[in-house]
Amino acid sequence: MTIATMNSRTFARDAAAVKRAAQQGPVIITERGKPALAVLCIEEYYRLTGQTNGPSLLQAMQALEAPAGVDLELPVRAEAAGFAARVPDFGMPVER
Repeated sequence: MTIATMNSRTFARDAAAVKRAAQQGPVIITERGKPALAVLCIEEYYRLTGQTNGPSLLQAMQALEAPAGVDLELPVRAEAAGFAARVPDFGMPVER
């Protein structure tokens, strides 16, 4: 992995060079000689953040359709941190 350094003027003038360099490793963009930005290829970003390039688990679950005949009604709990939060009761009494 190679770490390239470019000044902000080169960054603004030659985006293609930054893209090419980012495929080899991080590119540090400097402002007045000091590091200001880091440009990474998306694969490296995903690796560093522990993400994949697919949807998150929450996004995947929200995209699923409920099976026919399944209806989950979530009660509204008004006292949750000043906003209405929807929580299932699972048939159990709620302590208040």
